[in-house]
Amino acid sequence: MIFYQLISFKNYQILSKTQSITGSVLILSFLSSTSFAESMLSSEVTSLPTIKISAEQDQDLVKQGYLTTKISQVGPWEGRSLLDVPYSIQIANSDLIKNLQASASPDEIYRVNPVIQMTRSQFENDQPTYMSRGFKVSTVYRD
Repeated sequence: MIFYQLISFKNYQILSKTQSITGSVLILSFLSSTSFAESMLSSEVTSLPTIKISAEQDQDLVKQGYLTTKISQVGPWEGRSLLDVPYSIQIANSDLIKNLQASASPDEIYRVNPVIQMTRSQFENDQPTYMSRGFKVSTVYRD
């Protein structure tokens, strides 16, 4: 039995001949990195249908990463949206305080706040010190 195989090798095509000898088959093949296949794309443009997606936002603050959109109890900014305030305000809502178990000391809240660095803990002489944007904060205001 005789087998023919077309082999591509560095821009050359070789037609190899393999012959079966007493039931065994010897196949010679080369793997070339220069061989590739091309196909013509159709010139027609396919337009996909428009998909409308709508959903209700989950009101659970824990699932939203404690995201707050309204300000409460911050002087003249009370009731405004965070986007309308000309300051950078970090808000720790009641769910975050509860989940951090930070009702006894504000240290846990300051550990997760990226703006405030704690230099001395609340538990050291009950006189905590903090750095906020490079400035020392000696008095911490809590609501």
